[in-house]
Amino acid sequence: MPLMAGLMARFADQRPFDHLVIAACLHVTAETAMLVRLLRAGGASVGLAASNPLSTQDDIAAALAVRYGIATFARAGVDRRGYYRHIEAALAAGPAGPDLVIDDGGDLVNTLHTQQRRCCPASEADASRPPRA
Repeated sequence: MPLMAGLMARFADQRPFDHLVIAACLHVTAETAMLVRLLRAGGASVGLAASNPLSTQDDIAAALAVRYGIATFARAGVDRRGYYRHIEAALAAGPAGPDLVIDDGGDLVNTLHTQQRRCCPASEADASRPPRA
């Protein structure tokens, strides 16, 4: 893990994501935890939702929330309603919505464009246009 340790130190020093709000919907595993920790070290505020309740590792989700202070919305075996509530919570991590999204399944992006339109001014403008002939 020397590469990850080097990146963590570099990101903490340079803070390339300072003041960015990132909403992510990913498998909550040890690998994802490292990615999210790197983003956080780089200055980002991160909201993480699980992209698959069947692969969610509750111990990893708990560690991200408690040990690293990352807004984590994930629980193994959560039902469909809870799953989408977690996605909405990740999108609400910043006051004006996310600056960047990371989504491995499309549900976060779909929710962003259909339910959280305030975060996508271009989507609202597109919705008000008549359909093309």
